[in-house]
Amino acid sequence: SIRATVEGTLDVMNDESAQWGQAVRTPAQIREFLQRMEVEAANDSAQTAIRRAAEAEAEALKVEVQAHARKEVATQASIEAKSAIETAAKATGEMQALTGVIPPTPEESDPETGNNDLPPSADTSKPEG
Repeated sequence: SIRATVEGTLDVMNDESAQWGQAVRTPAQIREFLQRMEVEAANDSAQTAIRRAAEAEAEALKVEVQAHARKEVATQASIEAKSAIETAAKATGEMQALTGVIPPTPEESDPETGNNDLPPSADTSKPEG
């Protein structure tokens, strides 16, 4: 009778151990689900990284295009300034040829008094005669 009790107890303990072992192991469906979710998360992270890299590249190109446009505007302004200087030089030469006097530079003019440091004989604002 003791032997039967011990054998019964061992059988019950063996069955319970087997049940606990199954409970501790992750079922295949859950394991597969977790693996799929890990792969999806990795793909999402990769796609996010790719999208961010593309956005950064687009922003860098935008800045480069803006810099190029500013350079073009500066170049055009430089060309126009050079043309204006040449026109002013030509006009100064023509005035000197007509009057024999070199007109004052803007630095020589006094905007408050209107004095251009021109001698009275060189005043070109009044018509002669």
